[in-house]
Amino acid sequence: MLRNRAFEDGLVPRGCTADPDGGFFTTRLGFREPFAHGEGTDEWAERVPYTPVPGWYASAAEMAVDTRDTLNPRREAALKVSFRPGGFIRNIGFHNIPAAKGKAMLLWIRRSCSVS
Repeated sequence: MLRNRAFEDGLVPRGCTADPDGGFFTTRLGFREPFAHGEGTDEWAERVPYTPVPGWYASAAEMAVDTRDTLNPRREAALKVSFRPGGFIRNIGFHNIPAAKGKAMLLWIRRSCSVS
């Protein structure tokens, strides 16, 4: 129900190489595929406002993909968020996931963060 729930859409797939502009990647077998920062085709990427983490948007918060502290060795990415007062993050998938001020919430892959 969440878009980019594993935070991996913006990562070039393992074993592939990205073009310098990030618009395409080349597979191990030499096939060239559209990438567009994890948004799929250029047409889709042009319709969606840019965000550093595909599918996720922040207001009064800074977010980034963390590829080092990923919960376990099978995960390739986690979401790191720093909230300012009144800050929030949202996902373009399903809406209305409840969160309460001062309570920790677990984001899909059990990465905890505080909601301010």
